[in-house]
Amino acid sequence: MYKRQLLDAERFIYMQSLKKPKQSRKVNMLHSIYLYLRIIEESTFTPVEDAQSQLVDHSYAMTSETPSEICRYPSLWTDRVKLGSNMDFHEMETRLVKFPVDQTEPTMFEQIYGIPESLFRLISHATHLADEVRRGRSVYPGGMSQDLAERAKTIETKICEWKNPYKLLAEKQTLIVYGPSERSDKIEVRTDLLYNFLEAMHCALIIYFYRRVRDTNATTLQHYVSKTIHHLLEHEKKKNMYGDTSAYVAWPGFIAACEALDPVQREQISAFMFRAGQQSGVGSLFVAADVATKVWAARDETGSVDVSWSDVLA
Repeated sequence: MYKRQLLDAERFIYMQSLKKPKQSRKVNMLHSIYLYLRIIEESTFTPVEDAQSQLVDHSYAMTSETPSEICRYPSLWTDRVKLGSNMDFHEMETRLVKFPVDQTEPTMFEQIYGIPESLFRLISHATHLADEVRRGRSVYPGGMSQDLAERAKTIETKICEWKNPYKLLAEKQTLIVYGPSERSDKIEVRTDLLYNFLEAMHCALIIYFYRRVRDTNATTLQHYVSKTIHHLLEHEKKKNMYGDTSAYVAWPGFIAACEALDPVQREQISAFMFRAGQQSGVGSLFVAADVATKVWAARDETGSVDVSWSDVLA
């Protein structure tokens, strides 16, 4: 079980941090890879309630505060909240992830994956909110208490107002990059590559939030589906142009593909994920394309655009 393995890794990281509070760069890098895998896994995890008790470790310190109030990455602790655990989420998070003292410095996983912490953090908050809404549907209209509705509105605003730090040179704005002020060829290539990738990630997050938290009809989100696919295809072109061989991230393509209603766009995103999987050897891209195909089939069979990937995977 992939989730169990990630939680075993979390437990190991926590115990090691008690022995060696100061992390080397190499350890920080491994922690960042773990964080990335956990956040992405949680965002697409379909819970099986009877199995949840096997995925929880209650041995950590306790607090009465909820993760969304004190943590940068509240979705890391969703399962434990569900079972009533009151662990010290903030203390755990600081041991799992070391943030730069200078907040203008990119975090390690941003250096690895190219995703700014500000955007990655919003994915975690949206994931945690989606789970709270799912659990609240049997109690509250629309699944939201007043407190949850207020927190959802706050995160919604942050998601919609998030700005891509890598603006294209074509916009003739001051280039916002980390590192030296000189605009070297290396910086321009990185900016050109990351701009479309982050636009795709942001659009996919908007889709994710409105489908999973707001339960918005997929028809109204087709503009963002189109934008996500467009930016992924542009990202692919630029990777090929620059000879960039780094692996693709499956998440934005998966989110957009599952909500695509137009047959042409379905074909575009399916072909893209297949090409990306072949090029990078990332098996999750093939899995994502397969799940999306099952979602399309279920929607076509039922005539309902409300069928989601979580329904197919349940």
